[in-house]
Amino acid sequence: MARVFFSYAHEDKDKVLQLKSALEDRHHEVWLDDKDIPIGISIPHAIQIGINNCDFFAVFLTKNAESSPWVKRELATYLMRDVTDKSEAILPLRFDDCTISDFGPLLSSLKYADFTGRFDHGVTQVLERLSGRETTPAGQLTKADYDRLLFSIDLALGAGTTTMMYFNSSFKENSALDERKNLATEADRTAQTRAVARITGHREYENDHIISEEEPYNHGTVDAHGFTWVIDPLDGTTNFVNRIPLFCSAVGVLRNGEPFIGVVYDPVSNEVYYSIGEQKTNVWHVSTGETSFVSVDQNTTTPRQAMAGTHISSREQIANALFGDELFLRISRSFRHVRVLGSGQLALTYVASGRLQAFFQLDTYLWDILAGAVLVRNAGGLVKSYSKTFPEWQHRSRKLVACSHPSILDAFRDNVPDLRKVPQPSSVRRVRRR
Repeated sequence: MARVFFSYAHEDKDKVLQLKSALEDRHHEVWLDDKDIPIGISIPHAIQIGINNCDFFAVFLTKNAESSPWVKRELATYLMRDVTDKSEAILPLRFDDCTISDFGPLLSSLKYADFTGRFDHGVTQVLERLSGRETTPAGQLTKADYDRLLFSIDLALGAGTTTMMYFNSSFKENSALDERKNLATEADRTAQTRAVARITGHREYENDHIISEEEPYNHGTVDAHGFTWVIDPLDGTTNFVNRIPLFCSAVGVLRNGEPFIGVVYDPVSNEVYYSIGEQKTNVWHVSTGETSFVSVDQNTTTPRQAMAGTHISSREQIANALFGDELFLRISRSFRHVRVLGSGQLALTYVASGRLQAFFQLDTYLWDILAGAVLVRNAGGLVKSYSKTFPEWQHRSRKLVACSHPSILDAFRDNVPDLRKVPQPSSVRRVRRR
């Protein structure tokens, strides 16, 4: 099975649907922009995700496409992909006597599938070209995976938009302390309610497990044989309530109990960080529409050069553990600086994008770390746990460390004896960069 992105002028929709049907009859997946973009998602951004996740890029060479700015834009987006030989996966499909040189020198040099005579002759040529991809390689995304990623991005955007409405309105009177001294706001609850309603109302996801910070989903379970949505609609609530603009909305997805999707939306900077599977971490600058890869800082190789982030728990017992036995003092002396940001997910995003070189937290919940951990892992970093109670990703996740370089992890091994004693879980590993 191959995944094929169709770039075409909408005036040629009849030809497009006819070829789509022929390829799907042979079990290939076809991506169409007008059909596969959820309402409310940026079209250019969704197209870029579709192009990045395709096996082949098919261009419908027609007179209509000659004057289509979308076809030229999609071709330019494809040529910016981070692959070695971009021409190998381009499928030029000629349907009339258009001027191929108008599509650029690369397409002019490639052999095209000829649909100008018999349609079935062109289909045969295309199927022969796709024959080497009868099975999607392990680790690559399927159409359903791509849909879930877009939906996750949309959930994070929706949650962030909801919280910003409250932030800009300064609804501090809606806050209240719970028994853990955490601030539970109307923004948290409203954003979570809307996100959960969207998941449970989706015919493909309605039976998935859900774990989120507010009741009744804060005691959810991980589905070891399916998908689990892990949502924190407002990470950094104390900052939020006190008008400190360091908070975010996070959506993570576990597949069969393993980290699969991570999305963090920073509504103040209007940036969305996302990754899926083992693909590189991206940042989407919503205001400008630009998307780029991010990576951890691998130039900073020693703790003495590095800046670490952490979180001081509002729970007295956990806070005491951080400061007991001079643990915090020993770690802070190992690093150049230690910063408390008040949002663990945002701090993990900073590690993924090279702003911080490490993040550690002694006791946390799954919704506080999952999305950010995926971002760090797929940006080339390391995500480790040093707790005997943490062999897998679970509702309660203790003692997390995320680092940009292995030598920086050594500082935690030196200062936290448990880290040297406990084997690292295979479910959270460093990913080889492509």
